Amino acid sequence: MHAPVDHESPAFGRFRAANSHLKVFSSASASLTRYGQPVSLPAADLAALLAAADAAVPRDPADLTYVAGVKELETGSWMNVVQAAYGQADLQVGWCASRNSTLNGLEYHASPELIVALTDLALLLGLPDDIDEQMHYAGSKLECLFLQAGEAVLLKPRILHFSPCRTTDAPFRSLIILPRGTNTPLEEGAAAGETAVPGPDRLLFMKNKWLLAHPEREPLMKRGAWPGIDGPNIEVRIT
Repeated sequence: MHAPVDHESPAFGRFRAANSHLKVFSSASASLTRYGQPVSLPAADLAALLAAADAAVPRDPADLTYVAGVKELETGSWMNVVQAAYGQADLQVGWCASRNSTLNGLEYHASPELIVALTDLALLLGLPDDIDEQMHYAGSKLECLFLQAGEAVLLKPRILHFSPCRTTDAPFRSLIILPRGTNTPLEEGAAAGETAVPGPDRLLFMKNKWLLAHPEREPLMKRGAWPGIDGPNIEVRIT
């Protein structure tokens, strides 16, 4: 991927100024080490991946559109490098793209997650240890990672995150790489929201996906998500 964006780059500077209500940092910041690490691909592999992604990911997506796996994105030369980060696990390469600019929820996985920015985008990130015994999380603890187009980050297991947010008036576009089966429906008898008692089992929402919802996000609440995010539904301001 591209070298980490300098903290004084014009795009980062504009975004940080517009979001003074958030702790914003770039991929070059030491703050990233709490959540994950930058990932680089050889130039030829990166060019091939971005070309495949440009054909697969719509430029004007519907609201919060996510596709878990796309065959054309899972067969290129870049997969050898990507799979090395996961110990050669079977991976799905999908995409997420939308005009989203609000928090809405926080999920975590038992595995790492690799996110490739096809456009500039922002990620709201949190630490799992800040979830309290009642399975609530204070949204004020979140930090905001700015990624420029072409950058990628490998999030550690259990890092709190959700859909990226756009940084300009245009939609964001990203690739999402996870172990195969992640974010697919649970088996019958393990439905989301089945356990009423607060605890990690209550947060299990889909395969390899534990979810805290913001109470204002009605689509998630109607699907039985746990209303565990306290405070306002944070908005990322565009530039």
